Amino acid sequence: MAEPSGNELASAAAKGDLVQLTNLLQKNVNVNAQNGFGRTALQVGI
Repeated sequence: MAEPSGNELASAAAKGDLVQLTNLLQKNVNVNAQNGFGRTALQVGI
């Protein structure tokens, strides 16, 4: 399985999917990772 990406984290943040966000954070995904548009999960989620 591939390592989680910034796209997955940003997508979960945009949807407000707390279960997916929690799963990704438990996998130690980089919270500063950027999605395909150069935005972080924090930028997408607010």
